[in-house]
Amino acid sequence: MPLATFIEVTGRNPDGSVRRGVKINPVKPFVRGYWMIDPNNETVTLAAQGAAGDSATVRFNINSQGHFDWVYTMGVSTGAYSLEFYDAQSNRRLQNRPVNSLHIVGIATRPFRLPKDYFLDVGKSAREVSCVIRNLTGTQNLVRLVLYGRRFYHREMPEGMADEVIKSLAPKWNEYSFFLVPRETNMDGTVTAVGANARAVFMFDQDDNADFEVQKLMITSTGTFTFELRENDKRQVIATGAIDSTMGSGNSEFPFIFADTFLLERKKQLLLEVTDTSGNSNSIFATLAGKRMQYR
Repeated sequence: MPLATFIEVTGRNPDGSVRRGVKINPVKPFVRGYWMIDPNNETVTLAAQGAAGDSATVRFNINSQGHFDWVYTMGVSTGAYSLEFYDAQSNRRLQNRPVNSLHIVGIATRPFRLPKDYFLDVGKSAREVSCVIRNLTGTQNLVRLVLYGRRFYHREMPEGMADEVIKSLAPKWNEYSFFLVPRETNMDGTVTAVGANARAVFMFDQDDNADFEVQKLMITSTGTFTFELRENDKRQVIATGAIDSTMGSGNSEFPFIFADTFLLERKKQLLLEVTDTSGNSNSIFATLAGKRMQYR
C-alpha cells in the first residue's frame, strides 16, 4: 500500500482547544518506485529445453543505498519458463518447487502482485535475491525479468527516521510470500501430461515447518479440463468435480482470488483432482500463491 502523502497533525490553540491540520508525511520524500533488474544481463537467452544452456541464474542485487520493498513481478519472454527465487541472506526459498512463469510473472498493465510485500532490509550491506530460470519450451527462449517495488532511501533520512521505517514496514521474518506447486511437479518445472479424457490427482503438500495462507490459484494447461479441490484429511470439498478450469483458476495477469483466504496447516494437503475434457494429452500446471507463516 502506498504511503500517505499527507498525515493529520493536532495542536492546541491559545484557548486550549484542539487544532487539527495536515502536513506532508516526513517519510514520503525519501520513497520512490523502483525497477530492480539483473545488472549483468537484462535479457537472458535460454537454449531449447533439455539442451546445454537451458537454465540460467538471474541475480537482483540490492545495494546499501536503500531498502527495497518488492511488490510486483513482471517480465517478457518468447515462451514459458520456470522460476526458483532464493533469498540468500535469509536462507529462504520462496517456493517448494519451480513455478511456471505463466503463474507469477505479469506485464506492466497486468503485473503479478505478491501475496505479501517482500521487504529487503539492506542495513549497512547489500542484499541479493537470485532466481534460477529454466526453459520449458522446445525452442530458444529470450527472457527479461524485473522486480518492481519501492525504494526507501534510509541513508538520506533524518536521524531516527530510518529506524522508525524499519519498525513500521519491515515484515516479521516468519511471514512472507510463498508459492506452492503440487509434489507431482518435476524439479525442472515440467509436469507429466494427463492422458486424453483421463483423470489425475495432484497434491499440494504443506511441510511440517510452517502454515500456509492460500490467497490465489493459477492453473494453465494445453487443453480443457474440469477439477475438484478438496482437503485430504477432512475430505471437505472446496470445488466439486464439475468446475470448469475457466471458472476456478487464472494466470499471473488474472489470478483467481479465493473469496476468503484458506489456511493450509502444516503437514496438511490439498488435493486437486482433474479430468481432461480436451480429448488429447494435457499438460496441466498448477500453483497456489499465499503467505507462509512460521510461528511454532
